Amino acid sequence: MIRKKILAAALALLAGVSAWAAEITAQITSGSVYSGLPAEFSITNAGSSMPRAELPRIPGLRWIAQSSSQRMQNINGRTSYVATAVYTFIAEKPGDYTIPALKVRAGKETHTTKPVSFKVTEPRLTSSRRTAGGETEAEEVTLDKLLFSEISVPEGARSFYMGEEIPVEVKIYQARNLRCQLSWPEIAADAKSQILFHDFRALNPENPKFEPLQRGTTEIDGRAFNVFLFKTAIRPISFGHLILTAETVAGIETQNRRRSASPFDDFFDDPFFGGSRTVRHTLRAALPPLEIKALPPRTGDAQFLGLVGKWKIETSLSSAEGKVGEALTLSVNLRGDGALETLKAPELELPGFRVYSPEIEKHPASGTARIKYILIPTREGTEEIRLKFSTFDPASGKYEEAASAHAVKVAPSAAVFSGNSGPRVIDAAGTAAEPAALQEKHTPAGVLYLKRAPFAEIPVPLWRNALLPGGILLLLALAFWIGVELWNLHRKARENDPGLRRRRAAAGRKSSLMNRLNALPPARIPELDAEIAAYVNDALNLPPGSSLGESADIAEQEDKELASVLRTLSDSSWSGGNAALTAEFKTTLLRKLSRLVCVLLMFGAFTLSAAPAPQKITTPEAAMTAYDEGHFAEAEAYYKSLMRSTAPSAELFYNIGNCLYQQGRYAPALAYYESALRLAPRDSDVLENLNLTRRKLALPERHTLESPAEALPYLRDSLRPDEWMFLVMAGAALLFVALGLRRFVKAPVWGTLLAIGALAAVVSFAALLAQNLTSYDSDTAVLLTRNAPLHALPSDKSPRLNDITLQPGEEVDIVETRQDWARIRSGAAEGWIRKENIRRLWDF
Repeated sequence: MIRKKILAAALALLAGVSAWAAEITAQITSGSVYSGLPAEFSITNAGSSMPRAELPRIPGLRWIAQSSSQRMQNINGRTSYVATAVYTFIAEKPGDYTIPALKVRAGKETHTTKPVSFKVTEPRLTSSRRTAGGETEAEEVTLDKLLFSEISVPEGARSFYMGEEIPVEVKIYQARNLRCQLSWPEIAADAKSQILFHDFRALNPENPKFEPLQRGTTEIDGRAFNVFLFKTAIRPISFGHLILTAETVAGIETQNRRRSASPFDDFFDDPFFGGSRTVRHTLRAALPPLEIKALPPRTGDAQFLGLVGKWKIETSLSSAEGKVGEALTLSVNLRGDGALETLKAPELELPGFRVYSPEIEKHPASGTARIKYILIPTREGTEEIRLKFSTFDPASGKYEEAASAHAVKVAPSAAVFSGNSGPRVIDAAGTAAEPAALQEKHTPAGVLYLKRAPFAEIPVPLWRNALLPGGILLLLALAFWIGVELWNLHRKARENDPGLRRRRAAAGRKSSLMNRLNALPPARIPELDAEIAAYVNDALNLPPGSSLGESADIAEQEDKELASVLRTLSDSSWSGGNAALTAEFKTTLLRKLSRLVCVLLMFGAFTLSAAPAPQKITTPEAAMTAYDEGHFAEAEAYYKSLMRSTAPSAELFYNIGNCLYQQGRYAPALAYYESALRLAPRDSDVLENLNLTRRKLALPERHTLESPAEALPYLRDSLRPDEWMFLVMAGAALLFVALGLRRFVKAPVWGTLLAIGALAAVVSFAALLAQNLTSYDSDTAVLLTRNAPLHALPSDKSPRLNDITLQPGEEVDIVETRQDWARIRSGAAEGWIRKENIRRLWDF
């Protein structure tokens, strides 16, 4: 019986402890709750376990923070714990709120709290104001009477056009006795509208969306206010109704003062603001709906520049006179009021000119911009450039047009001759013409002669080429290396003599040129002046591309009779007169040309019949003959048939580039010249033709050493990677020799050799690594076609990136490839293009 009583008492005691430990309470612990200001909701557990609850979504109430605390208390020798979770919230507006019953987990137990109801009121503050009689009185007001904002547009306008810049002002009014910190306003459009901000970065780096902050003061209803003015400009990019809202976060500063229950105490003594802290408050302002209208349809033939506003357009030309092939600059100058972000440069199609991709210069701070076009005249004569551009004026609701005209007198180029047969100038704007038509326009000129067979082939990958000579070098060391290098330099000096090779090429063309000159009457000799100039330049090793007049000036020191003949022919070509072109002149010309290469040939009195249709080319000699006769496409096809991916040839690439150049296909020719230069980096003929083509494409020349910064890339690319690897092994061999000589010679001797070997190996290895990352990178390619479509995705149906313009011959980086597509990058621009429109510069 006693045991049963003891057991019952123990159970009762345990039940009481459990009930005490499981006590959960929920309540508002921050006192009165004011709209827009933080308040606290606490859940307390009379135990050591921290209570955890999932907070509900309550309309008009926003949870912003969570904290926790624990305390221990000892009453009559009995220790207990209290754990409290504090949740901070903000009620957006006054009213009655209820936090529903919550499921709270404390340790392993789950409890349910009771609903908590509370009332939210506007914070009322005691503020002083001056009455009409000049007296000061205290008045209890709400916070929005002391701190509020406004948003407006100039003159209250409510209708604008899409793309028009709309000035917007946000004003913040702050009572002077209210201490607070303001952030920059956040202006947003409704969900159905889209806007862009004017860029004020140059004026206000702190916040590019706004002009610098302006401050002022005013008095409203007897209270002094500080006024903060935020000015900006927006540009709607969708039409319809636009609703703008502005939100500004203010941090209201409080002071450490006594707590007081009086509602009429000073604002900073209000019970809500007990303690030193900053209270976050959000100011909101909304603008009545604005009507955004779409631009009306354009009429007429003026090219729209994309600008909306009041703009003035002026055009200018760098010169009213020019020469065929020499660049002119056409400038379109704009000045006005509006957004420059929408400015776009239209494509110009000007007969008689090749027009390159334009450059745009924008100066938003001054409201000015300039569009610059590079024009290359392609024919001589007087050309008239007629332009008509338009902008949209929202004030009148119409497109404003500006027309201009410029007359350009184009003279023949100093490097391209024209005779009775018409101008021999390539109009590069029509690069898509048929090859047959192009062949009729082009004849060999400048240094575009072919290289003779046999064509040296270079096995790839290049690093294998250095293994055998490098291994032998490491075994035989310094003596063998020096001997091989001296012999190699002597051999290459003989093989790569550009003057000798040019004279041989001139001798190969001599027979064909003599026959054609003999067949022509004296008055038609200027038809062959370009071939004669190229022949004379090669035979006398004169600068490639020199005109007949320049060649005559240089040759006069050696042969005055030859100089006189060339000068007479040059004067007749330019003036069009043929009185000096007699039979005696023709005989003298033939005699002097035939003796240039010291080979006297008898020329018979026979005429050439019309050239027969070209036969299938099967030998290098036939390819050169076809090239000399103007059948460039056939010669190109033959040379391409000799290409081998495992053993590329610089001479083959060079010849293919010449054939493409003569067909007016400058960008593909540039790609082959670049590949040839990588295989033969010291071949002056390749470099000359490469730079000739780059000038045609208005690209900067290579390896010109115009600045000190170009010296390192020039030295780096003067050797191929396999040649640099050879030097790495040579430096290593010198290291071994120096280590061996230290047993026989003094330290200065073998130490010097050791330093030279180490330096040579390190420098050569660094150049080798740099080449693999730059000029010999397999992901570098050249754009082959003009206006090649660039897509956002590898599909013809994907959106075209019309705002990205790439110039033919421009180098791009290949990021990735997919089937027939390649993703390319040029600077910050990136997109997908078909592989047929690009060519890798190093793909071996």
